[in-house]
Amino acid sequence: MRYILSILLPVMVVLAACQPIVAPGAVAPADGAAEGETTTEEVTEPLVDVNFYTSHAAHERFAKIDLVSGVATDVAKYENPEVEILRTAWFIGDGAIYEDAFYVILNKRLTVDDTPEDAQARLGKVDMQTGAVELLGEVIPLNVIALEIDACGQIFTAGFTLSNQIGELFGDTNLYRVDRESGSLSLIGDTGLERIMDLSFDPEGTLWGTTGNVLYTLDMETGAPTEMAKITGTEDDLEIMGIAFTSEGELYGTTPYADAFYRIDPATGVATEVGRHGLEFMHGGDIPMTPREVDCDSGG
Repeated sequence: MRYILSILLPVMVVLAACQPIVAPGAVAPADGAAEGETTTEEVTEPLVDVNFYTSHAAHERFAKIDLVSGVATDVAKYENPEVEILRTAWFIGDGAIYEDAFYVILNKRLTVDDTPEDAQARLGKVDMQTGAVELLGEVIPLNVIALEIDACGQIFTAGFTLSNQIGELFGDTNLYRVDRESGSLSLIGDTGLERIMDLSFDPEGTLWGTTGNVLYTLDMETGAPTEMAKITGTEDDLEIMGIAFTSEGELYGTTPYADAFYRIDPATGVATEVGRHGLEFMHGGDIPMTPREVDCDSGG
């Protein structure tokens, strides 16, 4: 046996030295794949503080952006057998991650002949591997866009009103809790802010929002906003419409009008470009964080 091992050990060392070194969390090329080709690997839960997940392609597709390089990967098209997910029909403007799913709000784009009574939205749960969308609960009789989920799995959203050549949206300026099973809304309070584009919790559990290139914090009891910083430094002063914090408190942002990915100083609002992702018309997004240690039974 010792003789056999003395022969095999040098061979094993040589073979091991020939194997590619793969960084933690990276995916090694599949057998037969050419150098530089990418492969997919099934992941049950998204990695913490690695990617910014977002809607793109005019609210019709799901993608992720690497926080270090700013390079994007298109994951899948949103699909649901009950509704047509299109920019001009039912569209997905924002989402937030909880456990292994991307929760979203689908809004029905209305016509100029419709009224606020016709407003419809649905809570959805997206499979992060396939893009399949499961509708949750009942119809929400209001248009809402921004979406965020706290460490206890509570969903928060804000009303959204818009009228343009694509269609009509009828909302308000209120902050709401959303029941994750029924989709029903519970009023928190009036933010006084029109068209909140995105929401994000920082590592301390403070809820932030952005609209008009201004960062705000929102009171979780009343919805009252506190202005924190004006966002500056984006290409042509384009508006940031997607924000998300990492576990270390770094804030990242996107705009639908350029393919630049930004790191934003939450204290000053200064945006620094990380890289170019190549996606078109992005909106909203989220970064998986290390969950805070909170007592969810006492309300967090």
